[in-house]
Amino acid sequence: MKMRMFKIAGLASIAITATVLGITSCSKPETVVSPPVPGNEFLTTVAFRCINTAAPFDTTTAIWRNLNPNGTQAPDTSEAILNFKKNSNYVCWVYIFDESQTTKFGTTNLGAELQPNFNINNLPSTTVNVTTEIRQRQNYHLFCFNMTGGIATNLSVTRTDYDTNTPSLQVGLNDNVTTINVSTGRMEVALHHQPNVKNGSCSPGSDDFDIFYGVTIQ
Repeated sequence: MKMRMFKIAGLASIAITATVLGITSCSKPETVVSPPVPGNEFLTTVAFRCINTAAPFDTTTAIWRNLNPNGTQAPDTSEAILNFKKNSNYVCWVYIFDESQTTKFGTTNLGAELQPNFNINNLPSTTVNVTTEIRQRQNYHLFCFNMTGGIATNLSVTRTDYDTNTPSLQVGLNDNVTTINVSTGRMEVALHHQPNVKNGSCSPGSDDFDIFYGVTIQ
């Protein structure tokens, strides 16, 4: 937090008739405080869900999960796999959750909740839908996607949602995926936290998360 201090100077002594009265004021600090920069969001789980626009029964959902934020254990990537059909278009959504309380009570398997007919309103009460918070703070968040391996030239992601900045800038909670040829690789998904510096590029700010999904195009 930045703070600037201003002080009010004391009054000078004033001579009245033949008597000199020393009159001084107290030095009173006045502060101007800039608004605090919003901190990074707490999360444990990132899901990427897609539906084929030409064949709605063709869905794929990948779930990346890190229930140990202190870093002593590796993230669970057993469900972090996306399977697409070649020469297809998909409409996709990013969902972000805090499952730190849910897993303590063992009340859900989020993988089951997301497959196949996911309803965001059916989450356990102990699972926090951080997606809502990101949407509320969309003016300083940006999702960035990077493909490596064979999918680098065979899969593209286009953001389809925009914030309320002037001019409006892309967000990336809603996306379109386009596939071409059979291939495999990895898709990196990074959520950039960019208060006061969002400009449409991935360079400014810090990361709320930076994760990878395995991808197969068949």
